[in-house]
Amino acid sequence: MKLETKITSIATIKPSSPTPKSLQKHYLSFLDQIFAPVLMPIVYFYSSNPQISKSQFSNHLKQSLSKTLSIYYPLAGRLVGNLYVDCNDAGVPFAEAEANCSLSQAVTNPHPQNTYKFANPQKILGLCMAVQATYFRCGGVAVAISMSHKVGDALSAFMLAKAWSSPAATPIPRFEAATYFPPRDIPVDRAAATDLTKEEHVERIFTFPESEISALRERYSTGGGRRPSRSEALTAFIWTRFISATDVRFDPNKTYALLHLVNLRSRVDPAMSEYSFGNILGQARATPGAGDDGAEVVRKMREAVKAVDGVGRNFMEENADLIDNENVVCLGFSSLVGFPAHEVDFGLGKPVWIGLGWFPFMNTVYLSDAKCGGIEALIILSKSDMDKFQASFFMKKTSSLCDMDAEDDMLPRLEAGGMADMLPRLRTVEDLLAGKRGGGSPAAQPRTMDRRCPSVRWPRTSSASSPFPTAKPLTLLHPLRALASAPPAADRCGGYASRRQRHCWSSSE
Repeated sequence: MKLETKITSIATIKPSSPTPKSLQKHYLSFLDQIFAPVLMPIVYFYSSNPQISKSQFSNHLKQSLSKTLSIYYPLAGRLVGNLYVDCNDAGVPFAEAEANCSLSQAVTNPHPQNTYKFANPQKILGLCMAVQATYFRCGGVAVAISMSHKVGDALSAFMLAKAWSSPAATPIPRFEAATYFPPRDIPVDRAAATDLTKEEHVERIFTFPESEISALRERYSTGGGRRPSRSEALTAFIWTRFISATDVRFDPNKTYALLHLVNLRSRVDPAMSEYSFGNILGQARATPGAGDDGAEVVRKMREAVKAVDGVGRNFMEENADLIDNENVVCLGFSSLVGFPAHEVDFGLGKPVWIGLGWFPFMNTVYLSDAKCGGIEALIILSKSDMDKFQASFFMKKTSSLCDMDAEDDMLPRLEAGGMADMLPRLRTVEDLLAGKRGGGSPAAQPRTMDRRCPSVRWPRTSSASSPFPTAKPLTLLHPLRALASAPPAADRCGGYASRRQRHCWSSSE
């Protein structure tokens, strides 16, 4: 069944109190100016609450949004060229829609493209924000907040969402970015030229469990120095996997670039408030070699991040040499790990899943916290590179991330239809935990799935059969078989949380 949504109504929500004339113009900072005016959705998925009716929830969202817009007043205005927002209280389009499925069907092995089906597809000129509430057949709901990247970064979007969902504990945002990074004369067409790829690209979501990330952090710790963060360790692992999977060899004539966005709020002098609103970002550019191990990648990445100062730079222009250059091997990262995303509850409890919007830049990775522990990585690659990247996890002799990182010998490449023959040679996650070596037939080693998950949760590819199979509880523990055989979540909201927990190892930071 193909996931579809249908808009049933659209209203315009205006600030509960008018914006003062003295605040009529919100000037864009230079860093705002270099971003495209593209609405970037963040979609929060919630289980049903039988004590709250659909109409009650709808009214609550609209009334609380109106109050929030009185504080985040630029979002109710309209962009004027590439210079400022006219804070004219024109309002935010608020769409309500219905989905043709249950919540569990929408968030079980989600495809990144489906995120945009829950976002309000408004094309109003100069729009700064749009909202959509989508109701599922089971009573659950998805709330999509789409904010223009022209006016704010991901942290700004999370600040807004937290303020909207919990107004009583909301700090006042600081609209001070233009003071630190004064606007420049940048034409609109140049700012909108984001070099979005026209090549065929593929998006996939991978889930890396906390226990594996902790093992990577230990592996990449060297010389008694500071232990790599969760984000650093996974960034280094994905880079080395990408280099290995795509068979990149060292070439002195090639440029190797690992890019990472950096929050500048604490790097300027004097430091900005952590509640400063806008695009307050820099970019670190590390140059790891094709043969560098994870620890060396972490070291070079830290050096690059440390070198980022509080001076606003047009990092899109600085890295223009990386675009459409066959002598460049590049992978860009944007980490939302540690952001307060799961604190947005709207009175329904924590979201069961959060879907992120993304720019279709080739070779880009978005990292975010998984609710059940671990990190989700939304990865965008060319189709050929994605096929190699995915296959590399199965071509290794082990399914442990650390062991994969340590091995260079690859099993023979899989021919079409050859995956099933390879499954018995792969170890189970419990074998890894027990320190067992070698494969053995999974059929001879029955295991339970309870509160465990594969080292990487693979997105299912579409097929002619239903994407929500029915089967008895899984006893074998291999990633591909786990996805092929796992029972569907109950067709009701609230059932997903328990199913998702079965696919995630319990852990603590």
